[in-house]
Amino acid sequence: MKPAFFLVLLFASFVIYAQQTITDDRDGQSYSIVQIGDQIWLGENMNYKATESWCPEGAPELCNEYGRLYSFESAKDACPIGWRLPTDTEFQQLADYLGGSEIAGLKLKEAGLDHWAQTTRFVTNSSGFSARASGNFWGDGGFDEVGEWVTFWTSSVFYNEEMDEYYVWTWTLYADDSTFERDSEDVEMGLSVRCIQD
Repeated sequence: MKPAFFLVLLFASFVIYAQQTITDDRDGQSYSIVQIGDQIWLGENMNYKATESWCPEGAPELCNEYGRLYSFESAKDACPIGWRLPTDTEFQQLADYLGGSEIAGLKLKEAGLDHWAQTTRFVTNSSGFSARASGNFWGDGGFDEVGEWVTFWTSSVFYNEEMDEYYVWTWTLYADDSTFERDSEDVEMGLSVRCIQD
């Protein structure tokens, strides 16, 4: 490799990974960035005020702590330019990198009781993902309380023959569990959005 080319490559890599925060040009809010394996994630839930988005428990003051809850349609456009809703496969890759879905939750959840109803000394947040238990919105006006779990949308849609409608793959962290659990929800639910870099 030629020395000049190596220096350019080194500088380009530094520019990509040295940036610790980004600012969403739409509303001026800033978000931390975290690299986990080969993936680059926002280190916080999205809080962009979109149509069909809600504050946890319907309380505006909780948006700044936990981010907003989005319908699937709003979730698809919630991320800033250069970022997007992750696929189901990308969440699976995240879980695999952290030792598998059975224990990944310990490395993804924020430690302590500030944003979780329960915790253990085994919760380390060693990934820097810093997940907080934002609860969810049921689409009919009902909220689950913060503290118990957080569920993230993916961009991966599938047809549920039993229910005769389209569902979306989701991933959930629980206060009382070490797992990062794959599940599915209908598109009307209000769930959290964690963006991945394009």
